[in-house]
Amino acid sequence: MITNDEVIQFLYSATASLAKGIDDEDIYRQLRGMLMADTKEGKLYKYRSFDKDGYSLSNLSSQTMYCSQASAFNDPFDCRMGVDYQSLAKDIADVWQEKADRFLLAVCQLRNGRVKLEDFSDADQEILSHWLDSEALNRLFDMAEVHPDVSHAEMEQYVVTHFQEFCDLLSPITGTASWNPLPESLLQKALEHTTDGQIDISGLARECGITDDADEITLGGLLLQYIDPSMVEKAVRAEAETNHLIQKIKSALDDRFYVGCLCNDYKNCLMWSHYADKHKGFCIEYDFSHVSDDMLPLPVIYSKKRVRMPWKFALDTTPENIAEANQRFLEALLTKDEIWQYENEWRILASPDAGHNLKMPPVSCIYLGALCSEENKKQITDIAAQLGVPVKRMKTDRGEYELHAQPVVV
Repeated sequence: MITNDEVIQFLYSATASLAKGIDDEDIYRQLRGMLMADTKEGKLYKYRSFDKDGYSLSNLSSQTMYCSQASAFNDPFDCRMGVDYQSLAKDIADVWQEKADRFLLAVCQLRNGRVKLEDFSDADQEILSHWLDSEALNRLFDMAEVHPDVSHAEMEQYVVTHFQEFCDLLSPITGTASWNPLPESLLQKALEHTTDGQIDISGLARECGITDDADEITLGGLLLQYIDPSMVEKAVRAEAETNHLIQKIKSALDDRFYVGCLCNDYKNCLMWSHYADKHKGFCIEYDFSHVSDDMLPLPVIYSKKRVRMPWKFALDTTPENIAEANQRFLEALLTKDEIWQYENEWRILASPDAGHNLKMPPVSCIYLGALCSEENKKQITDIAAQLGVPVKRMKTDRGEYELHAQPVVV
């Protein structure tokens, strides 16, 4: 069996290559090795129920598997990217930081006479002139140059005290026309709830007397209203825009991928209960041991943390950010909450162009649930005879919580 950590390590490197369109033979070699290590001779399983329209039996007889849009899954978190202010703030800060660092370096060089203002473009000259005239920024430089032993806390306090002035300096390079003034007391509270650049929104909300049981985005809106009651409309609009963005991402993933789900074990009692009509259904065994590389499924990551929305892609569509976004999308399709770890899932990501019913490797065995009816047993054995594959029936152990597969004699 492969471990979840091994899956994570492999998929993070594999999705990075796949997102860039790199067809790496080593990836497929590793993937095939992982499949063989996690399964019995490359066998994977699909649990099915006997639906009234006969779709599951049709898939069995045609040796196809139904791949669905992620929006049809029973887990509302499945294949869905996490959207929050922390990841947004981090990605925005990274983009802004690169621009701000460039201007800070230029100001340093201008102050030391290493370059001239005329060396820059007209647009940059306008911003740099504004920065050079900033009393708050010049004092900050003086603090660092004249007092090299000044503490980080003192520098931080200075920025908080002159927060509005620094925000105004950033407006031209961030594209933000204006900044709403923030009370210094709230900035102090925010700093007290900040660790490694990440603000604990829930903790800050509680500090401000907000006790709603809500996610970070809603709490952020409530904090806006706490700062200024007149910002209610802005908070409502921000939440609506966030929900619209989430829906766009969901639709984009649905349009780009169909997902087929498989398990590495035919004796999984929970899978029989949840996906095979409480042991009344059946389980199909597919043999992936000799399939071509492009048919190999991918293992699922189980994690406490959701894959985050790649905001950089929306902020700055460089080739690097596009590749990172594609990688995050693939990771989202292959990451599930760790409470589902019992499924030991492998997934096939299929193009919608191929349709919902994906041609599968050969069926090598069919397993009947322990409570499968005689009528349904007959339907399965008839199809098995056409396919030339054995049928086994699950039997419950009379002393332990175990299942046993015994051959069905027709």
